[in-house]
Amino acid sequence: AVMIIHGKEDLIAPYAQATALRDALDQRKYPYEWLIEPSEMHGFYEIENREELYAKVLGFLDRHIGAAAPPPPPAPKN
Repeated sequence: AVMIIHGKEDLIAPYAQATALRDALDQRKYPYEWLIEPSEMHGFYEIENREELYAKVLGFLDRHIGAAAPPPPPAPKN
């Protein structure tokens, strides 16, 4: 899975790059999570936006590599 996080006002990495990535993932039916903040730039600076960002990142990591993640597949037998 992929998590796309972007500030819409970002001048360093244009928002169009985030939407292009999202569209490519949609075409491939690849799972992703999406967090876009309309008022942020390259980095989240508003406290409320950071709180949401960190909560979403922690949830994403927990679901994919933390305690809530499914167990890995068994190793192949040689």
